[in-house]
Amino acid sequence: MNSLNSDILNPNNLLIDDRSFSDLILFVNKLSNQLAFYNSKNKIDGTFSPLLNSNEIFLLAEISKYPILNLNNKRLQLVKKFDDSIEENIKM
Repeated sequence: MNSLNSDILNPNNLLIDDRSFSDLILFVNKLSNQLAFYNSKNKIDGTFSPLLNSNEIFLLAEISKYPILNLNNKRLQLVKKFDDSIEENIKM
């Protein structure tokens, strides 16, 4: 069996639903908004979202998926626009 076939059959190279672990954590976080939380009197008392949002793992997963490169490109465009501007009031 050549190396291409062995790479294709390697279970580490295949995700069941093509999601990373961070994607799965974010999915669970979004799903927690839909799941009702019942208090000790068996009454709905919000959702599970506040419980998960207080956990740093969910915050780190959200930060890891933040599109920072898009913001960097936007920042560079704004700096270029500022540098190219000849109007005095824009640069103040």
